[in-house]
Amino acid sequence: MQAVTTKALTKLPLDLLRCPETGAKLIAAEDGLVASSGRRYRIAPIGIPLFAEQPGAGDAQQQMVHYEKFAAAYEANLGYPHTQAYFSYLDEALLAAVAADRSGSSSRSVAAWVRHSSFSPAATTRALG
Repeated sequence: MQAVTTKALTKLPLDLLRCPETGAKLIAAEDGLVASSGRRYRIAPIGIPLFAEQPGAGDAQQQMVHYEKFAAAYEANLGYPHTQAYFSYLDEALLAAVAADRSGSSSRSVAAWVRHSSFSPAATTRALG
């Protein structure tokens, strides 16, 4: 496991976090978080516990294998012009739906962030560690 800074561990709400597998409380260790079962969880450099690195259920493992087969193609597709056009359409639909429910200026800022962000699940996974 990767070393975690003490600062990252002290910011975690350990009283609220639980082991996804057993529900047991987690304690801070030198290299991340540890459950009473002995199961260990790394902490990303930005301070996020990486609970999903170890899918517990068979269904989750099967889904991960399936995702890995298509992840590179999915990420490459995010940059294609037709995909960008579709995202723009979805952004405008989101804006229209939010504007219908609220007069909120915050809805425009959220949609603008969504439209200009470079979100991708694979890139987010890499960023987390």
